[in-house]
Amino acid sequence: MLADAVTVVVAAVFLLTVLLPALAVGYLFARYANLFARVGTLTRPLGFDRWAGFGAMLVFFTGFAWLAAVGEIPDEGERFWLPANLAVLGFGVGLFCVALALSNLRRYRRLRDGEFVAGVAEAGGGETVSAPLSGESCLAWAIRVSEHSGFFRRGGPPAIRHDSGGTTFVVQSDTERIRVNPSAATFDVWSVGGRSSPDFVARERDGVSERVTEYANDAGLDDPDRSRGYSEVRIEPGDTVTVFGSTDGRMAVGGPGTVLADRSGETVRRQIRRRVRAGPAGVALALVSFGVAALLSGAI
Repeated sequence: MLADAVTVVVAAVFLLTVLLPALAVGYLFARYANLFARVGTLTRPLGFDRWAGFGAMLVFFTGFAWLAAVGEIPDEGERFWLPANLAVLGFGVGLFCVALALSNLRRYRRLRDGEFVAGVAEAGGGETVSAPLSGESCLAWAIRVSEHSGFFRRGGPPAIRHDSGGTTFVVQSDTERIRVNPSAATFDVWSVGGRSSPDFVARERDGVSERVTEYANDAGLDDPDRSRGYSEVRIEPGDTVTVFGSTDGRMAVGGPGTVLADRSGETVRRQIRRRVRAGPAGVALALVSFGVAALLSGAI
């Protein structure tokens, strides 16, 4: 009983004197290096929910703190160093898969219950709008502005702004015809890692048009870095889209919805199903990895 009390005290002291200050320093470093935007370039297209991600991080750091306080994770060159660190990595990957599944569970249920419409986009009343960057006629548009900041400039620049708009348009499926209001919708048009093929791209280092400069000024963006890039995706008449959202009869998306451009209903089903199925696998991987890490660190 006394040993258990000592263990709790040691863990609490470690948490207050080591882990929390380290997390604070890590947070400031992440803000300076713009790591949150870089992570968002990966997680946003995956439909990641910030609370699910925060919960996974909390579980990971709590588990890691317990391993370090109760046991002793081997240092580099020591026996079991590599398998112990691989086990900790597996623990984190497993929790990531669980958070991914939880983030997409609601959309999966809506897919299963048929609360979506997949079809061809058409102009509702024959009206279109001009996309801000390209000036091309379209039904709706989405823009992403990316730029390096801080000292870390390797790889593609992370997104610093997302914007979207358009005019009310119609999606016609085999059985339904609904209207979509772009001002009440989220446009899910960017691929994981920012490697999508947008309809229009402009980069500061190559020179940008007056329309792009005007958009940046209207958006209140600061003076650009040479790494800044502007990407635009358009939804045009005849494009295939899938729409999630609350419907009222056959004619309206009444509340916030999600529009997925250039993706059929079956493609969306496969993507969301794979993400949700990652959950059980992630639970198994996290439990097994944490058990192995606990054994190799001497925590149990």
